[in-house]
Formats: sequence, C-alpha cells, structure tokens
Amino acid sequence: MMANFIGRLDGNGEERTMIYRRLKEVAHSFGITSTTPEGPANLLEDAREMFALLFYRYKMLTTAAAAPIFAVEDALKLRLTTTSPSTRTSSGPSNKA
Repeated sequence: MMANFIGRLDGNGEERTMIYRRLKEVAHSFGITSTTPEGPANLLEDAREMFALLFYRYKMLTTAAAAPIFAVEDALKLRLTTTSPSTRTSSGPSNKA
C-alpha cells in the first residue's frame, strides 16, 4: 500500500515522485466490475476520486477509506433484500407454544 503513496516504483525499483496524475492512475486500478450495482459503484467511484485528491488534502484519507466500506455494506444490503425469503433460514428461537 505504501507504494501507492509514493507514486509507485519504476522499473528499477526506485520510488517515483508522487503527483496527482499518478494517484489518479492508481485509484483507477481499484476494480469496479460490470456486475457491481449502481449505488455501490457510485460510492467506489467517489472513493477513487477522493484517493487521488489526497495529494492535495491528506485529511480526506478517513473519508476516502470509509467510502468503500459503505459500498460493501450497500452491496450486501442489496444482495440480502433481493434474496427470496424462502431461501433464507431463521436462526432465532421458535415461537411455537
């Protein structure tokens, strides 16, 4: 991960100078697939942009790091709500008397 903050390494293993363009290139290597739902994909795209903007404002790191977590949470909610009730199992206590 540290290689992302130093602008990656060149072919000789030397540090490249970190610039906004390089951070943006690194951010676009973070995958968003065609099967990613629209809401989570938008959150991930925002995270990519915030990551690159860390060059100018490092304090955005916590927000940039939180956005992918929110995307995963949103994707899980979507997956769980689209699962039919008949395929879910109840792990709670039975209400039978």
